[in-house]
Amino acid sequence: MNAMIEMLQKRGIKAVLFDKDGTLLDFEKTWRPMLEHFGKVLVEEFHLTEEQQASLLHRLGVDQNGYQPNSVFVKDHLEEIVQTAVSDPLLTMKQSQGLEQFLRAFLATDETNKIVKPHMFESVPQVLSNLKHQGFLLGVVTSDMEETAQGHLDVLELTPYIDFLAGDNGTRPVKPHRAVLDEFCETFGVQAQDVAMVGDSMNDMHFAVDNGMGCAIFVQSCYPDDDAQNLADFVFSGVGDFL
Repeated sequence: MNAMIEMLQKRGIKAVLFDKDGTLLDFEKTWRPMLEHFGKVLVEEFHLTEEQQASLLHRLGVDQNGYQPNSVFVKDHLEEIVQTAVSDPLLTMKQSQGLEQFLRAFLATDETNKIVKPHMFESVPQVLSNLKHQGFLLGVVTSDMEETAQGHLDVLELTPYIDFLAGDNGTRPVKPHRAVLDEFCETFGVQAQDVAMVGDSMNDMHFAVDNGMGCAIFVQSCYPDDDAQNLADFVFSGVGDFL
């Protein structure tokens, strides 16, 4: 048995919740096409100047190298992305209104899935299979649109391993809100201290630590974040460390 799995069992952990993007899925490979499409739209449809583009992308946490660890695309949900974008002071009112409409439509499932194709880390199926075999409940908790997340799990054939999925469904608060954990615990009859959280962001670590989960595991899959790493009980190079 893997030493990490044995450690979780000794801690009395009964369930493991995973973040999706950056933890189970390679964020850059999955979402880079969306960023490239977004850049074209800013120029071709909204006619943003170079100064406006630079200002907007900076606010959204994007530079020439792609998404940054603090990017709203990385750590936040749809409403935060939209509000961050449309509040850029360099945008005209017309550009701001048009951009809001575009983002709300584009980030909806059908439009996003035309461009974004999920790429999971190679070890993920075996990791989930091993954990299920050892009797752990497994869940995915994401800031992504819930319908989009379900589509990713289906395409990657991971759905059979997952007992619980919580994302942005327009009604439920998203992580790090306590309501997400409470729903999971009530559904499966476990306590917060019975649950481990595995993620690659400050948001994930706060979700675990602030809500009294039994274990916080930080994975360095995509972006370095020393502050988030310092909150974790354990630091992995990726989910493959469960093997």
